Amino acid sequence: MLRDVNEYSLWLSESLEQATLFATIAQPTLVAKVTEAQLGDLQVETIKGRIQLGKEERGLNVHTNSSVRYLDRLFVPKSMRNKVLKDFHHSRLAVHPGGTKMYRDLSRQFWWRGMKKDVASFVS
Repeated sequence: MLRDVNEYSLWLSESLEQATLFATIAQPTLVAKVTEAQLGDLQVETIKGRIQLGKEERGLNVHTNSSVRYLDRLFVPKSMRNKVLKDFHHSRLAVHPGGTKMYRDLSRQFWWRGMKKDVASFVS
C-alpha cells in the first residue's frame, strides 16, 4: 500500500485515531499553458485576424479570455502540440491509451487541424 501511495506523489499522515491521505500540487494546468502559448503565436494572431474579417472557417472564435477556440475546444498552437500529446498519453490516469481513446479524450478539450493524424502518429 505504501508503495502505491508513493507512486502517485501522495502524503500519508497517521495517528492512533486516524490516517489522512492528501496531495498538494500547485502548477499551471495544461489548459493554462496552452492558453499562455497562444499569446503572441503568429498562427493564432493570423486566425484572430481572419475571424475578425469573417474569413475563418465556421466554428473558430475568440473566447472571452482572448483564446482561440473551435466549438468550445481550445486551439493548440504548434509549439504546444507535442507537450499536449505527451501529457495526455503519459498521464497516470490515462494508462497509455490507444489512438482512438486518446483522440476521443483529447478532442473533448483541445483542437487543431490534423489532430487525429497527429494522435495516430504519436501513439504508433
